[in-house]
Parts: sequence; structure tokens; C-alpha cells
Amino acid sequence: MNSEEFIKLCLDNDIKNVLLTINNVYSSNIEMHNDEVHKEQIMDVTTYTIKATYQDNTITLNTEYLDDSLITDIKEMALYTENKTLDEVIKAKQIRAKKEIKKEVVSDFKEALIATYQMAKEEPYCTFYLQQIEYHAVSKKIVNSEGLSLESNNSYYEYGCEITSKKDLEEAVTDTKIIVVKDKKDLNVLEFTKDVILTNKIHLNKKDIPSGKYKILFKESVVKDLISYFVSMLNGTSVNKGITLLKDSLDQKEFSDKLTIIENPQDENSPSTRLFDDEGTTTSKKELLSKGIIKSFIYDNKSAKEAKKKSTGNSYNGGIDVKNVYLEKGASSYEDLIKKMDNGIIINDVMVSGSATNINTGVYTGEISSGFLVENGKIVIIYIRYTR
Repeated sequence: MNSEEFIKLCLDNDIKNVLLTINNVYSSNIEMHNDEVHKEQIMDVTTYTIKATYQDNTITLNTEYLDDSLITDIKEMALYTENKTLDEVIKAKQIRAKKEIKKEVVSDFKEALIATYQMAKEEPYCTFYLQQIEYHAVSKKIVNSEGLSLESNNSYYEYGCEITSKKDLEEAVTDTKIIVVKDKKDLNVLEFTKDVILTNKIHLNKKDIPSGKYKILFKESVVKDLISYFVSMLNGTSVNKGITLLKDSLDQKEFSDKLTIIENPQDENSPSTRLFDDEGTTTSKKELLSKGIIKSFIYDNKSAKEAKKKSTGNSYNGGIDVKNVYLEKGASSYEDLIKKMDNGIIINDVMVSGSATNINTGVYTGEISSGFLVENGKIVIIYIRYTR
């Protein structure tokens, strides 16, 4: 049964405001332990999410098929659901994916993966090497009983490697890193892994440094966590409830004018491209922070209705979220920043527990688990001391 037939069946049975989301996820992956293939598989799965109203109650149902039996399921769920909230029904419009995606395989990377392992094996203390490469092709289509028809496609490659080394009888040291790229030509596994090998080698020869006051430089993974924390403070539901420190900060300068944070789900070169969110609202490029000024909160339909605003197209996976958020680049490279810092610490990892962040107070507390000491503009040693 196709989507049009299913929606007609719903309407014939007095089920209204039908919104059907069709998700197709294709993936091809290889996992290697040292130089042997541990797992190689291809998956191609289609799932459906149905949102509909029956006898004034709105329900949501997830399924792997469409057939007549779902009519009974929807009616029974509605009888035991007290949800009178009627979301805005999106009227007829069409958005089509700009290009088709290919369902490729990653088996042609085997030789490159073996060569990468051979490079890691040359390190004297390397005991185990795990690497995995995946290709994902994701298609999302949304149709409803008002004639809505939206389609968005995306594809990307993901590569991760894990290196474990052990020196004498000391505790083993493991380092892991993952990269996601849109284009196959950008996936140079050899070059990418060199950084992991270097980090692992330095971790193996770690030293503590004395407590003190240092200049710091955050690596990308730490910046990503900080941006995620900032974005959570812009959540429309939290703003409406008044539980975020930034609730009254729209158009106010709260951060350094060197900071601009952008969300752009429409970027075709991003691995997280989305032309519309899970509720069918068209996405758009927007500044969340512009030279330190808060420019936008993020809403789904429900939170936007409560705030008497319009949805910003940020409904994903049952909540409010973002796609393809990034810091606007400055003029300095990573190497330039190390030289400018002269003496200080590069923070590689921060361990943060759920209780260590508070969007109401703006407190963000973490434990520094690893980093590099910089002297005279050069990395010299690793430190592992856990410092709050």
C-alpha cells in the first residue's frame, strides 16, 4: 500500500489531519580489526511515522509497514489518548529533493584501510587497531491529507578509527576519532589517521603539569559541546517556561563580538542537509548569534504557537534541535592560534555530566581529561590531570 492509498483509507474511516512521514535509511559499512574484516554489511530500511486525529484525539504511531490493520491501531490508540492539542495543519505545497542520492558500497576502501593499519602497526607499542567506514543515504518524505508533498535527500561518509597502545606493563591508552564528510574525495583515511596516531603516541608518554593559570585553546570536539550547550539555551520550550538564562536576551549582546554562530540546514554541502523539519516546516539559514548578539530562538510548531511566533523549522526526532550549526571562521588557522598563544594548554577532551550544566544559571562545569602543553608556540607534552 502506498502513501496516497493509506491516507485515503484513513479519511474513509473518519481519521483526519493525517501526516505521514516516510524514512528510508540505506547504509553500507565495513569494520576492520587490525588488517582483518570483522564485519561487512548493507542495510536498507524504510519506516513510517503516522500522526493523525480520531474523535478529537491526536496520536503518533511508528510502523515498518502500511496496511489496513493500522486503521484499527490508530482508533484504539485514540480512545486511550487524551491529547486535544491540534497542531497547525500544513496546507498543500511541494518541495522536491534537488538531486537523487546513490546507494553506494564502501568495499572499494578495503585497500586503503589495510594500508592505514600497516602505518599504525609501525608504531612500536600499538596493540590493537579498529577502523570502520560507512556510507549513509537518507531520504525523508512527508505527505498529508491536505495535499502536502515534501521530499529531502542526503548522503555522507563516516570514518572512525580507534588505536590502543601499551608500553611495558603500564595501563593501555586508547584514542578514537570520527570524521564525517559529504564527498568521497574528501575522505583521506591515511591523512586523517596520522593525527590519531600522534595523539595516541603522546598519550602513551603522558606527564602531569603543575596547577596554575594558563591560556587555553579548545579543540573542535570541545567547541562542539559548548555550541550544543549554547543552542540548548535557545530552545523555544525552555524560553516559554522561563527556565533558560537567555530567555530575555533576544537582540541583546551577551557574548564576545568575535562570536557568530550560524545554522544552515539548506547547505547542500553539509552531511546534515534538511530542506524541511519533521513537521514539514521549511528550514532556512539563520544566525543564532551574530557578533555576540542573540538573534534567534528556535521553535517547533507547539512552542511557536505558545509564544505566538512562527516555527523556525527546528522540529527533529520528537523535540527541538538544529542541523548544520557552525562557528563563523576567523582569520587565524589552528597552527596560527598555537603560535599566538605562545604558552598555554590545548584542551582535547572535557568530561561533562548531566548535572554539571544548568541552562537556568548558565553554569557549565567539566573535567579536563586530556590536553597538550604549549611552550614557545609548540606542543611539547601531554597532561591527563583531571581538573575541575
